[in-house]
Amino acid sequence: MTNEPDETSRPEPTSPPHWGARWGDPFHYGLPRPPRVPDAGPRPDGAPPAPAVDPGSAHEADLVEVVLRAIGGQRGGAPTLWFLVLDGGDRPAPVVLPVEHASVAPSETVADLLVRVLVSVVQHEAPGGSVLIAYTREGGGAHGAFERGWSGVLRAMAARAGLRIRAEVAIGPHRAGVIRA
Repeated sequence: MTNEPDETSRPEPTSPPHWGARWGDPFHYGLPRPPRVPDAGPRPDGAPPAPAVDPGSAHEADLVEVVLRAIGGQRGGAPTLWFLVLDGGDRPAPVVLPVEHASVAPSETVADLLVRVLVSVVQHEAPGGSVLIAYTREGGGAHGAFERGWSGVLRAMAARAGLRIRAEVAIGPHRAGVIRA
């Protein structure tokens, strides 16, 4: 018996071909990966380009479109926090971190842990980058108590940790919009 993964027992995931070698990661254990958003520049894994989110000229509709593409168009449902990592040029990096069934009342402890993880991810995956936060929930799409609460605590923790939040988007089943850019 060895510690090597048994490749024959793990089913080959069905994924777009541009997801590349990361699917062969032995730490993946067959769990579903979050949706990936290709960036605007050429990637070593051959990912197709996507439009950049230009901080000087990005329209709210562009930010909402980037988020909806990254989260697979999921609108509504259980309260979820989505974190999209942007590179130093504000282009989507291939990293999307969902936190499903988030409590309606924000937790400073949870926010602190999330920001610590996000700082590490940005440092490793997109040095000099930032985070685009999306809040999805049934009845969402506006700046309600869920969005205001989490926004305040996440912004405070991010400021302390030196993490730049590029924008925040609220998404619901019938509406979506940028609540802070």
